[in-house]
Parts: sequence; structure tokens; C-alpha cells
Amino acid sequence: MKPPPENQAFNSKLTFQAKAIFNSLGLDTRKLRFSVSGGRISVTGPFKPRRSDLSKEEKLKKVMILEQELSKIPKVKGVSLRLKGATKRNGKWVVS
Repeated sequence: MKPPPENQAFNSKLTFQAKAIFNSLGLDTRKLRFSVSGGRISVTGPFKPRRSDLSKEEKLKKVMILEQELSKIPKVKGVSLRLKGATKRNGKWVVS
């Protein structure tokens, strides 16, 4: 069942804002899947910075900034990041 048109517009606006945040941090969005449901943003796919020479600390910093920035978007109730190469263990991010 499709959401009403006003919800579809809201969801695509949130998706657009999320993609803009990924791009501003220099992360590749081509293979990522963005979905919005009830104000919750879910991002699934590989965690790939455009620059391959980043250290683990820099990647870790990017993931933490990413999570903070996504949660700052107005009307976002939650953020779910399921990224290959960056996982959350015991409340802390681990980057490979």
C-alpha cells in the first residue's frame, strides 16, 4: 500500500536531505538504499568514502558525524544505519 501523496513528498524530501549529508561528507551514495518510514531514516549499503586513503580514525569520525547530522534533520524520529564496513557494537562505531 502506497503512502498518501503528502507523505510521499515528505519521505522524498527526507531522502534528499540524507543524500545531501552523505555527499557533503564525501561518501559515495550510488549503491546505498535510502528508505523513510514514519519519520525514521534507514540507510543500507556499503560505507565507501570517495577518498580511499583515509585512516580508520578519519572514517570513524565521518560515521559519527553522519549519524549526528542525520538525526538533526527536522521531523526525523530515528536513524538506522546498516553500513557494510562500519558497524555499531555496544553503542560504539567500529570501522573496517
